[in-house]
Amino acid sequence: MACSVLAGCDGSSSPESRPRITTFSGDIQEVAASLRGIITDPQDIALASRFHDEFAEVVERDKDIITSTEMLRTGYVRAETLMLQRTDMVGKYPGFGAAKDGVLSLVLGLVSVQLTDAKRADAVKAFRAIAKAIRNE
Repeated sequence: MACSVLAGCDGSSSPESRPRITTFSGDIQEVAASLRGIITDPQDIALASRFHDEFAEVVERDKDIITSTEMLRTGYVRAETLMLQRTDMVGKYPGFGAAKDGVLSLVLGLVSVQLTDAKRADAVKAFRAIAKAIRNE
């Protein structure tokens, strides 16, 4: 099983099996910079960056449905899975998934908490920073 923001690298999804990261006070753009240059095909860059920009817009616009970081992570993983269907991107860019998940877990944490306005704003910034890094900006 691959590591993800929902499960630890051992496949466990229990909070006890994962490290606790509860706050983020750094530069999200700087953290996301590790994603630059991983995706190289122009069509894949367009698809992946547009997905992250549009997901950021959905999260920013929503005020009633996504109420916790767990709901946000679950929604993101499901939307990403749907976006990747019938593409050749899965497994095409080694390291991208882990680097992206690292950015999101650093910003969102791994323990489910209420999605406050501040945490929502950080999530939106993270998704936009990922999109920019994919475009090598």
